[in-house]
Amino acid sequence: MSKTSKELLKNLWREKESNRAQRREADAGITFLPGQFYFGADDKELKSITRQFPAVIFTTHPVYVLKKIANLGYKLCPCTTNDHNHTPYIMEGCVLEDTGRRIKRTSFVLTQYAFNITKAKNFCTKLDYAGLVPKKCFKEPK
Repeated sequence: MSKTSKELLKNLWREKESNRAQRREADAGITFLPGQFYFGADDKELKSITRQFPAVIFTTHPVYVLKKIANLGYKLCPCTTNDHNHTPYIMEGCVLEDTGRRIKRTSFVLTQYAFNITKAKNFCTKLDYAGLVPKKCFKEPK
């Protein structure tokens, strides 16, 4: 193997290790709280985690943090803008606390696909924090 090839492999390894370190830092920095809303949960991962989530058209869905589970992790569930009777929902136009971001369309919280997750799970690094849902915006089933 030439010196150039060895250097290329060495640099590639450093880059991968650097990316892993950044991911670990991001995982450690996430603090979920009940009521938080995130964008960007990958449909394939949601399907894998829940074993039932109907990932068909979209590449990502938002997730909502239901509650903390002791010191073990959190219970989250995916959301959709497709109307689902008998599920809680977050009202269209809701202004999220912390960020001021606005929910563009009613988001139905799919509690039937709820799942548990730990902070260390790789899934967390892909989420985009949208904000905390005010209690007045979270509505019980219609």
